[in-house]
Amino acid sequence: MLRRVRKEDVQPSQFVKPDGLNVCLECWKLYMSGDDRDLSASRMKLHGGADDNDAAGYQSDVYAEQRKADMKIGEATDVMIDGLRALHSWAIHKKCGITTQWKFGSADYLATLEDAEKELTTKLKNNIATATQFG
Repeated sequence: MLRRVRKEDVQPSQFVKPDGLNVCLECWKLYMSGDDRDLSASRMKLHGGADDNDAAGYQSDVYAEQRKADMKIGEATDVMIDGLRALHSWAIHKKCGITTQWKFGSADYLATLEDAEKELTTKLKNNIATATQFG
């Protein structure tokens, strides 16, 4: 026999929006791990779509579209990281595992990382491609 649950006993889970900086950095790590060595015409999509009468031209793969959006966020994040001072850029690279050693022995890594994250967050919030991740 089924038991009825009272409305007061059900606790709806609250959605917690992920941190925008972490989302951008995850997309950036994916972007950095991508293989960009083969840029031949065989790998390029030369025909953008089908005729207006072709129904297949209106279908899309949601996973491919999400990956494309993540790559755009990753590329924009890469540009923002390249715009940081070398010390801050290196701290972000070390945090994300792109590099393993800390090149600046006289600087405190944790303090530098904190400053770098603040500066990068400001830049990402002002960028049109990444601003949607914050807010």
